Amino acid sequence: MIRTQVKQESIERVKGRVIYVLIAMLVLHLTYPISLYSTTHNIVYFSLYCGLLASGVYMASVSRKRMIAAVVLAVLNLAVGIPWQLTGGSIIELVLSSYVALFLFQGMIILILLDFIFAIDGVNRDVLYAACTIYIILGNAFTALYMIIHTLDPTAFVASGSMETPLPWQRIVYFSYSTLTTLGYGDITPVSAWAQSLVAIESMVGLLYIAIIIGRLVSVYRRG
Repeated sequence: MIRTQVKQESIERVKGRVIYVLIAMLVLHLTYPISLYSTTHNIVYFSLYCGLLASGVYMASVSRKRMIAAVVLAVLNLAVGIPWQLTGGSIIELVLSSYVALFLFQGMIILILLDFIFAIDGVNRDVLYAACTIYIILGNAFTALYMIIHTLDPTAFVASGSMETPLPWQRIVYFSYSTLTTLGYGDITPVSAWAQSLVAIESMVGLLYIAIIIGRLVSVYRRG
């Protein structure tokens, strides 16, 4: 009984906080092309990414364990992200650590939002915000995984009509969302076995997520 009450209180506290994560993700996607211009612009973009870290920690603060995990992962992102920006991504260990930290932090946000969606008993705007936020973050999380593969093997992805190797992470962001939404423009091709395997997984996740989340929202709406 007490455990159920605590969980319900956590759900209530998540309400109103999801929107900040959604706004942070939308700002990042509207502004990430500026990081192509120079190292200074890249640092500006990383400063905006700190907004996602702050909003994620704020949302996770509904429980002590989640807040500790969020703070640790946010600090890890800053600890490896800042040196990476200052060195221009020339140190491969920093690059790999940064993408691992990015994936872990965004994975934590996804788990918190999924727990919120499947625990709540009604459909409201916060649930819709959470569903949209998860979908957007999925593309970013897979981008981190792609970049780990791409950093270890610069020929894992090939752009048609371009000899640009390795591809910049901004192109991989675009590729990840094209894969998640199954658009498949064909201008970037995964050629290594690991890259192709991950692309197949993201395509399945993109399709299954929409089917499962719509089923969940419809069932909760009817029950309400």
